[in-house]
Amino acid sequence: MSSSKLYTLITPLEQLHKEIVSIINKKTNWPIKIVNKIKIKLPPSNIQTDYCLSTFSLAPLLQKTPEQIATLIYEALAKSSIRLLKRISKIGPYINLEIDNSQFIKET
Repeated sequence: MSSSKLYTLITPLEQLHKEIVSIINKKTNWPIKIVNKIKIKLPPSNIQTDYCLSTFSLAPLLQKTPEQIATLIYEALAKSSIRLLKRISKIGPYINLEIDNSQFIKET
């Protein structure tokens, strides 16, 4: 009888998302079901960055403005070392994520 193993491949972007969610979960008192709603998205065309986290969907759940939520997320992430990121910044309700391309390529 042979045993077969199933492997799940995780893309660098999925890995980044898991790391971000883990950090936010550890540094806030937000329920995990809310933290899991945070998604990495392409930024609006007027924002020059690789990816962003939008906070609009979290506002009604946390009863805070998107800008307040973005500030709390930024404070949690800015103090953390995230392997695939070169820079994190905040503009209004968006957390901007600038990818460290050399690390990103190593992960693919």
